[in-house]
Amino acid sequence: MPVKQMHETKADLMREENVAFWFAERWNLTAAKIPNTYVLDYTFHLGDPRSTDIRFYAEIRTRTCRFGQYPDVFVNMKKLQQADWLRTQGLKTLLLTSFGCGTMAYTELIRPSGFRVAGRNQKNMRNDEDVEPLCYFNIDRFEVVNERKKSNS
Repeated sequence: MPVKQMHETKADLMREENVAFWFAERWNLTAAKIPNTYVLDYTFHLGDPRSTDIRFYAEIRTRTCRFGQYPDVFVNMKKLQQADWLRTQGLKTLLLTSFGCGTMAYTELIRPSGFRVAGRNQKNMRNDEDVEPLCYFNIDRFEVVNERKKSNS
C-alpha cells in the first residue's frame, strides 16, 4: 500500500502548534503533538503528558478566512473515523479552529453536518489524493472561545 504524501510545511505545523498551545493555556491543560503517523494532531492533558491521562484528542484547523465567511469547516473523513473509535474508548475529540480574523472556536468531532467528496480544484491539485471524502461541520455548531485581535506579526 503506498504511503500518503504529506503536504504540511513547517509553517503549517507552527500555526497548528500556536493554536494548540493557545487552547491549552486557556483551559489550563498541556498539549502534546502526536506523531504524523497518527490521524489526529494533539492530545490534551491535566499535567505532564507522560504521566497523566489524556483528557481529549484534537484535530487542529487554521483557516485564513474570517469566522462565518464560509458556512462550514471540513475535515478528512479518516479523522472522523478515528474520533468515532476513540469515543468507543471513552475519549472525545475536539476540532480546534483558528480563523484569519483572530477568532478561536471549537466543536466536538462527532455527528457531522454532512458529507461530500471534494478537494482542491483541478488547477491546484497536488496529487490524486487532493479529492477525497470529507465531513463538514456547520459554522453555527462552533463555540467561540475568544475573538482575539489578530497581531501584525
